[in-house]
Amino acid sequence: MMIKLAAKMCRFVPELANELVACLDMLEYEMTPSIVAARRNAMKVVESLRKKNDEKIRYD
Repeated sequence: MMIKLAAKMCRFVPELANELVACLDMLEYEMTPSIVAARRNAMKVVESLRKKNDEKIRYD
């Protein structure tokens, strides 16, 4: 639940995305199936934010 919430927060505050990725990388030892799914979905959000920011930078 908290991973999902953190990913949603990154949509509104993109600067948090790098910190979220660092935290998700530290979870490698506690990988239950629910955490794996939440981590994968959060990484999708972060990647979409990065792509959106890259496109925005190109057009500016």
